[in-house]
Amino acid sequence: MYRYVNSRHSLQYSKLPPKDGELTTDDVPEAELEMIEVLRAWLEFGLKPLLDLAPDELTQNQSVRFYEMNDLIETLLKNPDYYCAATRIVSQWRENTVAKTYAKFLLIRSKNTESVLKTGF
Repeated sequence: MYRYVNSRHSLQYSKLPPKDGELTTDDVPEAELEMIEVLRAWLEFGLKPLLDLAPDELTQNQSVRFYEMNDLIETLLKNPDYYCAATRIVSQWRENTVAKTYAKFLLIRSKNTESVLKTGF
């Protein structure tokens, strides 16, 4: 079906995509292309300012942007297509980085929220 993914709900790549290549809907599901863009924006405009600046240098707008982008990602992760895409994307990021650790936290938190919602607790 896709060059690098067996199905849109696969949590792993069947074959690793090129790191610097442009992907198309022949390569991965459309949700993955969208999630790549969302995560790029989150890294550049949400997380990076928090990592690059001292706490007293952060503006309120930068903090608000980070939390709003987190909310957007968490909303997308409620959809299985986006959740699986994000899981695949984040699995390829360098280990022991703030970005990967925080993205995995968002994935775990969204999965736990979904479990709670499904069980009715």
